[in-house]
Amino acid sequence: MTAVITGTFDPITKGHLNIIERAARLFDELRVVIMINPQKQPHFSVDDRLRLIERATAHLKGVTADFYDGMAADYMKDNGIGFIVRGVRSQKDFEYEMLMAEYNREHCGAETLLLPAEERLAEVSSSVLRAGESREEKVRSLLPDSIADEYLALINNGALR
Repeated sequence: MTAVITGTFDPITKGHLNIIERAARLFDELRVVIMINPQKQPHFSVDDRLRLIERATAHLKGVTADFYDGMAADYMKDNGIGFIVRGVRSQKDFEYEMLMAEYNREHCGAETLLLPAEERLAEVSSSVLRAGESREEKVRSLLPDSIADEYLALINNGALR
């Protein structure tokens, strides 16, 4: 069975990675798909984000990274994928994901699996990370160890858009 996890992953955090690792145990193949969110202005290019995802998930069998400039339901329909995995950190996340689950079920027949964030990671987000970019210890506390150095190099070399 194949599933997708979608997001902007700008960049991938320890919270994202935790959900990916847990989902990878449930599915034969898991695609981590970067999507465009018109309400967000990404700081890193798609290529940088794909590379960071690939490095952060290199230890996981069956996990690949991809990019899609459209709706998750269309990606799933185009690729014959019937499951989407989403992490939820709060009641607000849960309510939003329930609406999206219904949309995906109606538009492509996909089932949604919601995984609650581990308590220690519930406050981890890319926006919290970017707010603390000037403090290396904050960056390292929020990013997978496998990408922290590259992330710091990217922001120090002006890779932010």
